[in-house]
Amino acid sequence: MADILSKEELDALLGQMKQDDDEDEAPEDDPFEAVGAEAIEEELPESIAAAEAVEAAEDEEEEALDWGDAAPSGREVNVEMILDIPIKVSVELGRARMTVGDLLQFGQGAVIELDHLANDLIDLTVNRKVVAQGEVVVINENFGFRVIEVDSVRDRIRKL
Repeated sequence: MADILSKEELDALLGQMKQDDDEDEAPEDDPFEAVGAEAIEEELPESIAAAEAVEAAEDEEEEALDWGDAAPSGREVNVEMILDIPIKVSVELGRARMTVGDLLQFGQGAVIELDHLANDLIDLTVNRKVVAQGEVVVINENFGFRVIEVDSVRDRIRKL
């Protein structure tokens, strides 16, 4: 483990490399001298938006990484801290697309065909992420959900 650098050490090395590169560059050719200030100001918002989009994509990739048995900081995760947090769980039977006209023609007893087949597994989602699949059951007078396939505990925690 002694061969692995901490985040601070990596940042320091990258900063030193950047400083060395800056010192090696010739200061006599300024690429911005040929470009007017107006052109730079016009392109600045687009450049900022592009940089923010790249940064957001990198953040999503970082969240999707598999950290193995260790937390990102190198410490063990205490899962018991989150066990009592309430979450919203959803089960969706299917979806349908229709026009506003079709919607306005509905009356009592109308039947809507959904895109899910009757014997397909239904998705159980948490935070709009599928964590299990199963089938609808009836419990007394309520609907229920029988789990058929479920993600690993690690994957379910990651999706929270």
